[in-house]
Amino acid sequence: MCEAANRLGFGKDLVDDSRNIMAELEKMELTEQECFIAADKILFVPHHLHIFMGCRDATRLAFVKPLIG
Repeated sequence: MCEAANRLGFGKDLVDDSRNIMAELEKMELTEQECFIAADKILFVPHHLHIFMGCRDATRLAFVKPLIG
């Protein structure tokens, strides 16, 4: 199943999303542990990813803080 997902491009998309999210979280001056917790919760729930990517600056931080709460 993983091989099929990779052939369809899902594997690469998930890796790219996780890298992009971690890079954005690191810009927010969160601890490394907070970054991992937030990234896990953002990637686990699809609508969290859409909300996170749609937010900017203070709004994005306001969205992330309850996730790492």
